[in-house]
Amino acid sequence: LREHYDVFLSYRWTGGLDDELAAGLFFRLSEEVVEGRAVEVFWDRQRLQQGRDFQREVCHALASCRVVVPVVSLSALARMHHLHAGSPVDNLLLEWTLALLLHRRGILQACLPLLFGAQLPLDVRPGSRQPCVSSLFTTGGPADLPDVTCHQLTATVRDVLEGLAAEGRGGKAEGVEGVSVKGVVEGVTKFLGVAAWQLALNFDNPNHAAAELRRGLIDAAAKEVMAVLVATTPLETKALSVSTGRKEEIGSESESEELLLARAQMEAERLRLQRAEVQRATAEAEASRARAEADRARAEADKAVAQLELARAGRTSSACVIL
Repeated sequence: LREHYDVFLSYRWTGGLDDELAAGLFFRLSEEVVEGRAVEVFWDRQRLQQGRDFQREVCHALASCRVVVPVVSLSALARMHHLHAGSPVDNLLLEWTLALLLHRRGILQACLPLLFGAQLPLDVRPGSRQPCVSSLFTTGGPADLPDVTCHQLTATVRDVLEGLAAEGRGGKAEGVEGVSVKGVVEGVTKFLGVAAWQLALNFDNPNHAAAELRRGLIDAAAKEVMAVLVATTPLETKALSVSTGRKEEIGSESESEELLLARAQMEAERLRLQRAEVQRATAEAEASRARAEADRARAEADKAVAQLELARAGRTSSACVIL
């Protein structure tokens, strides 16, 4: 773990779009520059180590960042609908609760949520332009969450805030009691962020629609995050960022081995994801061609059967005339 981060990615492990967006944002933002250096992004799959206290280190990273990006989707909220007063700590709800309280205390500078509902069926005709996900504020959204306080979660939040206060970061652990599931999610979604259903994406290649969906959301979110980082950058460091330009030109002679290794690992992971995407697109294209060939074969078979039936009907008619 690092002492400070620029961006903290807060998301649910769903095995779907939520994970893909978090991964994409990590690699995209890590290529950006702020204050004359590479943007530092906390993504649990990249930063956390085996055998460490997951909850403690996540809370430490969140309290050490400038901007948090909550990925708020219907899939992320699904588990929260079943929470009650005696529920164990939901880690995602813990992150969002802390984000609100840390922002209120001035420790966290900004909260920029990425909001989306369910993926919509795509009209993937070349050049089509359309929304790709439904609104978050529908059935199963924040308004339907339980207005209940989870006692184990509030106790954990209080411990974190008291630890920060002991370090001279923030005041007493106030405002924790009475925090509800519904109230936290509604608080997060009130921040101005990226509402994915308002984006209309171009789908130029029908076989790559899923990849274009992810890329469009990642591009939009990364643009907003960088705007926030630049806006919160001290004036004396903005000139350095502008004058130096590309990340590769900044401090290239004095980069540590750790940073070089991290970049190499990120590049390897980026290439692996690209290869996987190409393989997936190729498999989808092959499957599409196979279905088209099967349809043509079926049509030919149906045509042959129809011709056979016509021939048989003709022979029957001729036999009747002879008789």
